[in-house]
Amino acid sequence: MAVKRFQNLLKTRNFGFIIGFLFSVFFCLTGFSSGLFGDLEAKLLDTYFRLKALVHEMLSKKAYGKRMQMMPSLLISLFLV
Repeated sequence: MAVKRFQNLLKTRNFGFIIGFLFSVFFCLTGFSSGLFGDLEAKLLDTYFRLKALVHEMLSKKAYGKRMQMMPSLLISLFLV
């Protein structure tokens, strides 16, 4: 009787949603209760700005190595992405 009741949930198309929901609940509980992901945003922002500075340095060296000057609007549009 109970198997027939939950038989629709165990079908392949619904089972993926159940697993995804369980994983998201697990990660939410883990993140909120333990502080495991607390400084993840700060680390991601640090990495982003480090990479941004590296790309800016590489682009400016490449442009000045060819005796060209980069237009400021080009630099602004490159780093707004």
